[in-house]
Amino acid sequence: MEIAIISQEFPPFFFGGVGTFCYNLAVNLAKKGINTTVLTGRSKKIVTERVNNCLEIVRLPLLDFPPRPLWFQLRNLKLVSKLLHKYDVIHIADPISSAAFAYVSKKLKKPVVTNVHSVPPIYTLKCLFNVPLNDLSIGDVLFETLEYPLRMSTIKFSLINSDHVVFGGLYALNKMKAFLNFDIEKASVIYNGISFDQIENDIASESAGSEKVPTILFVGRLFYFKGITHFIKALAVLKRSCPNFKAQVLGEGPLQGKMKKATLDLGLKDFVRFDGFINDRVALMKEIRNADVVAVPSLHEVGPSISLLEAMAQKKPVVAFDLPFSRELISNMENGVLANPNDIDDLADKLCLLCNDAHLRKKLGWNAYRYVKEKHNWSKLIDDYCKIYEMEIKK
Repeated sequence: MEIAIISQEFPPFFFGGVGTFCYNLAVNLAKKGINTTVLTGRSKKIVTERVNNCLEIVRLPLLDFPPRPLWFQLRNLKLVSKLLHKYDVIHIADPISSAAFAYVSKKLKKPVVTNVHSVPPIYTLKCLFNVPLNDLSIGDVLFETLEYPLRMSTIKFSLINSDHVVFGGLYALNKMKAFLNFDIEKASVIYNGISFDQIENDIASESAGSEKVPTILFVGRLFYFKGITHFIKALAVLKRSCPNFKAQVLGEGPLQGKMKKATLDLGLKDFVRFDGFINDRVALMKEIRNADVVAVPSLHEVGPSISLLEAMAQKKPVVAFDLPFSRELISNMENGVLANPNDIDDLADKLCLLCNDAHLRKKLGWNAYRYVKEKHNWSKLIDDYCKIYEMEIKK
């Protein structure tokens, strides 16, 4: 079986969860002895990397400025079209950056499997109009409004030309069903996962906490729907009842400047550190291990986010808002903590609870680790993808 995975993102060049997903999918297919080629971007010229006997990375030219998904398809459509005939299955890792490739694959009568990593952009745009202007940045507004037509059309076009569509959670599937006249018979839900090989190696050097003062970690792109505004506001409330804590923010985005100013205005200068985006997975996992609590107060996700899974796999207690996609992963006070949605005071209370109770942190962390290892382990999830490939080849 020969598999081609098409993704604009792939380490070391990635912007978020799609690159991480694509890496894990490719590596785990290769581990099973399946010949896998990743067609990806962020190169000035065509470069081929042979990782091992079963995994090859082909890096394609990409204009590195918005809208990158459009440039990736326009620049490489002719070249990729010539390559696709060699493969048994074409896996579209992200429909926004690969709609044209899905169309070509369908014309070549190749089975097309597509992963959806977002809810329909119409929902995000509608929510944006209800957000206070003080909580937004120009970058948020421009990204969601200017790229809206591209994102909507490419998702719809990809799904039309896909033989099978995989969603990262029930929340995303239900939203897509409500938006499109979507054939549910060709859909599956396969949750995001974690590759535990490196995790297990790191466990021997795990940290119970970076210092006596509890450290709270936020990991994510700094734009409104990742909850960074709620997080900073909650820390200001937390400071009143729990003055002994440190917070670390890992990520970049359009709200970065505004959030740094907010920490000064709210008297959090000595409490919060902004360390930017870390594209080295080993370094990122080390930062997570050194934290005591991980906050992931996202307002929109397709399902269990990779950030949550990474923290839980590292035995860290997580705090998230009690929203449908979070409940697909977290059982409150069993393997994590859920705060009332958009409730700054309750988010602060939940963070305070964990900062003050080391025993509870350890209990939730261990439960989280066991749950993720059982339910979200790539060594098991990869079999679900292989079954889909085999099913589509036989049709």
